[in-house]
Amino acid sequence: MTRVTPQATPLHRARAFGIVALTAALLALPSLAPAWAQDPPYDTAPPPPVDLLPNWTLTANISLASEWIARGIAESSEGAAVQGGFDITNGWFYAGVYGSSLNFGAADTNNDGLADSDGANFESDWYAGLRTSFKGVDFDLGYFFYSYNNAVDFGGDVDMWEIRGIVSTETTSGFKPSFTAYYTPEYSFRTGRNITLEGKLEQALPQLGPLSPTASVLLGYNDNETGRVRPDFWFWNAGLTLGFAERYAFDIRYWDTDISGCETRTVFQCGESVVARLTGTIGEPESGGASAGATSALNDLSLSANIALTTDYIDRGISQTDANPAVQGGFELGYHWLYAGVWASNLDYGGADANGDGIPDSAIAPVEFDWYGGVRTQINGAEIELGANYTSYPDAFLGNPAVDLNYWEVVAAVTAPVRAGFEAGASVTYSWNYSGEVGEVWAFEGTLERPLPVIGPFSPTIGGLIAYNDGERSDGGIEYWYWNAGLELGFLERFAFDVRYWDTDLGGCDSATLFQCDERVVATLSAEF
Repeated sequence: MTRVTPQATPLHRARAFGIVALTAALLALPSLAPAWAQDPPYDTAPPPPVDLLPNWTLTANISLASEWIARGIAESSEGAAVQGGFDITNGWFYAGVYGSSLNFGAADTNNDGLADSDGANFESDWYAGLRTSFKGVDFDLGYFFYSYNNAVDFGGDVDMWEIRGIVSTETTSGFKPSFTAYYTPEYSFRTGRNITLEGKLEQALPQLGPLSPTASVLLGYNDNETGRVRPDFWFWNAGLTLGFAERYAFDIRYWDTDISGCETRTVFQCGESVVARLTGTIGEPESGGASAGATSALNDLSLSANIALTTDYIDRGISQTDANPAVQGGFELGYHWLYAGVWASNLDYGGADANGDGIPDSAIAPVEFDWYGGVRTQINGAEIELGANYTSYPDAFLGNPAVDLNYWEVVAAVTAPVRAGFEAGASVTYSWNYSGEVGEVWAFEGTLERPLPVIGPFSPTIGGLIAYNDGERSDGGIEYWYWNAGLELGFLERFAFDVRYWDTDLGGCDSATLFQCDERVVATLSAEF
């Protein structure tokens, strides 16, 4: 979605003709590619797996959930969540970062009487610790720092740290009991000392075809400092996890607490809830290079997933997270030349007064889910794609039910090798009623990329984009150019680090408090599997 508060500078529709011409030319690439394509005069093939650090292992994970509940309390205001991160291990030692979308309500950060920020829309957890085993018992001791990057403090510091310890074991029959303890001297919002104790029982069940089921129950107790805001309470859950295709799992789980008054809460709900979650995990390539996404259990179907942590979510040149970090990712199912999938990201579109009491208590749109499908094939070395995308904003609130943020769009795209090792691409995207009901919007994009010489374990690629957004000004749409240029470093076959410069020709961006559209540099760590 692209929404801005600043006004677009005057542009004539004819200025889009250059992009249209580029699109038309590149659509002819399938027939021209064999004649134009030339290999660069250096090695650009992905290098074989190389240990960046001997004996270290890098993994990534992605989850899409109907709700995020932590220790019995809703962290996403009963709405959907996207979560994921990266871990690195070496023997006993581990460290990582994990991100999640949130919905902590909304706030007025500049005291102008308007809700211009989510209370918190993104959490990043930074952690490190030690794991070991002794006589069949596993021990885990870790340090966790929880950061709420753009949170309004509500009178106290939202960030916090804690120590976590886990003791667990597993029998030959698949029974796994575990005990977890958390301690922090100052819990989030400066609510004092907190100790959380959890006991969990897991039992592996008989295999069901390609599915590996596991049943589990958890009972926890949250002990808070006497006389402070947070009460002591019990929480519990019970559920079933279905593992499949080696690296994926679907979990359905019932949650509840013994806290009273949960039915009146607009955020941090604590009543009973059923949560569904789809998770994918990736490790470094196995020896011999197992193909990403291949699943023999699904025969001709292929399932893949992706995860990214980025410093800013930019869509068509405009920040969708108030210039703050984002966690993004999704899942895609393929069958020959057909594909379908879902992709999600956290957002920050400001806040609103959902219950009419004059206090900003709801995020306008805390998360975005894109549902897409289409056909993808190759002709003469060029990749052709035709698809449709439905962008939805679960739990979005604008205060006006007549305004719909959700929208459909269709896309046609082509990429092909051209001269001197370059790869060129073009796409045309059309929505007949774009987000916010602003009428027709076209987007024309042209890209150019070139791989550079391999540097040790890294496969660098430089590239850029030039694009034009053509909206109906009479309906509230905008017309503007946007562009980017950057460097991507691929490594370990499935991981990449990207740093990219973005800008637009929109005016008034310097004064924008949301949907910033001025120049910026964005860094992204991603994985595909």
